Amino acid sequence: MSNSGPVAPAPPALTASAGADGALTLRAAGRLEAGTVGALWRRGNALLDEHRALRVVLDARAVTYCDAAGAAWIAHLRAEQKRRGGELAIEGLSGELERVVTLLVKIAEESAPPAARPRSTIPEDVGRGVVRVLARARAAVAFAGELAVALGSAVRRPHRLRWRELLRVVELAGSNAVLLVAMIGTLFGLILAFQAAIPLQRFGAELYIADLVALSMVRELAAILTAVVFAGRTGSAFAAELGTMKVNEELDALRTMGLDPTRFLVVPRVLAGVIVTPLLSLVMIVTGLAGAYIVLNSLGYGQAIFEYRVLQSVTF
Repeated sequence: MSNSGPVAPAPPALTASAGADGALTLRAAGRLEAGTVGALWRRGNALLDEHRALRVVLDARAVTYCDAAGAAWIAHLRAEQKRRGGELAIEGLSGELERVVTLLVKIAEESAPPAARPRSTIPEDVGRGVVRVLARARAAVAFAGELAVALGSAVRRPHRLRWRELLRVVELAGSNAVLLVAMIGTLFGLILAFQAAIPLQRFGAELYIADLVALSMVRELAAILTAVVFAGRTGSAFAAELGTMKVNEELDALRTMGLDPTRFLVVPRVLAGVIVTPLLSLVMIVTGLAGAYIVLNSLGYGQAIFEYRVLQSVTF
């Protein structure tokens, strides 16, 4: 008995001949498959470089089999000829094989990477940037107009507002954010108080830490920090949720059913933000003052003195 291994497939043949009209005829024979078609890439490129014919005919009468690798090679020849300003015609395929090769070549050409765009000039880049900015500005203005109309409709007809959705969003955007806002407010009050205590101790004015933190948090910082937290936490969640609905074509389904997505989805979220943001800002103020009190108490000042200084500096 003789132990013989698997027989390697015979490599396909590719010959060339030039016609009287200047056309180049390439004759392929054998099986155009992944295991044997590799040599045809180098051979085909060499023949195209050698003859440089504008019209190339691929004679495939002797081709017995063709898979995706063979179709990719044919697509490569066609793309190479197109790049040189010529054309490639396929002749001699049997009926069934012609349909398969045509389909595979189409798939290979559609999946090919796009050709590199020529480098644009600075005026072109500036012009494209201006057009993009104007398009985004136009979309933002249109969205603001749609939102204003939807809010006006909700004020005139409150029974049409989705109250359950509003309460759900208030819980997600407000109640679930209290812990995060409180933590940030406490840490910010601590940091402000510690930073202020260092220079104020030189003048014996540690007591005015309460004034500094109270004025800073109440007048400006609490609102800014709350807005940043709301935009980063809740705003991004809103954008992700609505973006997922758009990708899943749920917004198109709402329009098909005659429902306005702005009134149905955006208005409850905007109203929820208007409701919870001032409340979260109050939480930020209270926790910020609590953080400042911790520092001031460590310096020897009691709660009564802290409350007195806060009420003296902060008025309605």
